Amino acid sequence: MNATTAKRKLKPADLAIRIGLVVLYFLLLALVYTRGRTHTLLLDNKELDGGRLPAFEDVLVSVNGAEPIELYAEDRDLVTLKGQSHRIVLESAADGRKIEKRITLPIGEDMLLLSLPKLAAGEEGAIEVFVPLDAAPPAEDEALPEELGATEMPAEPAPGAAPSEAPPAQ
Repeated sequence: MNATTAKRKLKPADLAIRIGLVVLYFLLLALVYTRGRTHTLLLDNKELDGGRLPAFEDVLVSVNGAEPIELYAEDRDLVTLKGQSHRIVLESAADGRKIEKRITLPIGEDMLLLSLPKLAAGEEGAIEVFVPLDAAPPAEDEALPEELGATEMPAEPAPGAAPSEAPPAQ
C-alpha cells in the first residue's frame, strides 16, 4: 500500500458537515411527508347531545378558500385535503353569521370527522377519527341479530358449481 491509497482521517469540520447534511435530509423528509399527506375530512352538520348543540339549518362551508359547500341540517359531505393546517369558514344562511376557524389535522389519520356545531361553539373534540361501520369490528358482547345468522340463510351454490343435495322442503 502506498501513501495515496491509505485512509485519511476526517477533519472535525468535514465530519460536522456530513452530520449536518444527514440531519437536513431527514428534516426535508419530514417536511415533505407532513405537507404532502392527504386526509379525507367529513363535514358533519348534525345535532349533538339531544339538541344542546343544534345543527345549522343551512350553512355554507369553505375550506382553504375553495368553492363553498352548502349543507343543510343532518347533512354530511367530504373534502380531500393536503397538509395539516386548514382554514374553515362557516357562513350561516339564516342570520348571515360568519365564523372562521383554523384546524390542525393529526398526521397519522386518513379519515376524520369535523363536527360543524362543535367547531362553531369552539368546543374541544370537533375533530375526531372516523371509522366506517364496515371497518369496525363488533363489540365482544354484541351478537348478530337472529335474522342475520348463518343458520337462517340458505346457502346458494357458486355459479357453475354443481348444486348440493338439499333436504326436501315441507
